Amino acid sequence: MKKYIILLGAGHGINDLLAGYMLGNLAFRGDVKMTFVSLMIYNLLAFGGQYFVSLLLSRTGKHSFFVRLAWCFHVLALFLFEVYPPTAFIFSGMGSAIYHVAGCSFSISDRESSSVGFFAAPGVLGLIAGGYLAWQGYNLIIFLVVVCFIFLMLFLKVPLKNKPSLKRKTHTPVTPDMHDWLMIALLSVVALRSAVWNIFQFIFQENYTALIAIALSAAAGKLIGGWLADKVGLRFYIYFTLLSSAPLLSFLKHDLVAMSIGIALLQSGVPATTVLLYRSTNCHKEAAVAHTFGTAILAGAFIFLLPKDWLTQNIMIPFSLVMLAVLLLAFTQKSKKLKAKKLISSPIH
Repeated sequence: MKKYIILLGAGHGINDLLAGYMLGNLAFRGDVKMTFVSLMIYNLLAFGGQYFVSLLLSRTGKHSFFVRLAWCFHVLALFLFEVYPPTAFIFSGMGSAIYHVAGCSFSISDRESSSVGFFAAPGVLGLIAGGYLAWQGYNLIIFLVVVCFIFLMLFLKVPLKNKPSLKRKTHTPVTPDMHDWLMIALLSVVALRSAVWNIFQFIFQENYTALIAIALSAAAGKLIGGWLADKVGLRFYIYFTLLSSAPLLSFLKHDLVAMSIGIALLQSGVPATTVLLYRSTNCHKEAAVAHTFGTAILAGAFIFLLPKDWLTQNIMIPFSLVMLAVLLLAFTQKSKKLKAKKLISSPIH
């Protein structure tokens, strides 16, 4: 594993720590309206903006430049935070979207998913740490500005190189096909209990016992999951983690131990999912990252628009949707293989 993957992963942790600290700081002040507005701005840009960043990066190819630009946005966000928080979250959200797509693209390979796990794991730990430090009342703005400058200097000196990609057959736009949409739908359903959205809820509730449990479970799941998926097979491992985590998160979501295991299983499939999406998007690393780290998490936001009674009274619906999506995906893959066999076996005229 390249040393810069570890550096990128550490940067991912700091990236999310900034968001957790600023959001936790607003929540600690008790300004509910400002916190809500800032949270929506950040999530729409940080997660919803990743697909647009992927389009930009796929055309320009300047990944290293955008990694450094992300740190400049973070510094600007920290300076603006005390002036007017929503403005700070605009730059923080853009910086986060850029760093996720540009940074994670360096860790993707068609042969292994463990590197993606190393990049992804520190994120949730940083988010928890930031919220906890804000809750404790620490004033870390100047310290975080210095940390951002240090990472900016490191990325100016450390050469970043993409791993070899699969050979693209043709140049196609970064547009997901039916297989991609099924994967996204699957992830969106599972995002009912996405770790990121649980974290935001627990920050406001000041339930740091649950937060620490989720953070450690998610980080361990991503680290171990990437390695296990390489051993047993990416597609099999994704099916296993989704089917095993869904009942835990649906039926035992109030049990901290069961929820932690479910979160670990769910998050452990992130590295494998990213690599599979990378393959299915004709080797577009940027699109694969945007789907996994952006689209799936943002989809979890729509769950909070549903009536609370609907979710509690229809507890089997999320699990049933997961099962249906898995079956559809498996059927699609089988149909593609059958068509390919027919083409191969058909005589040439």
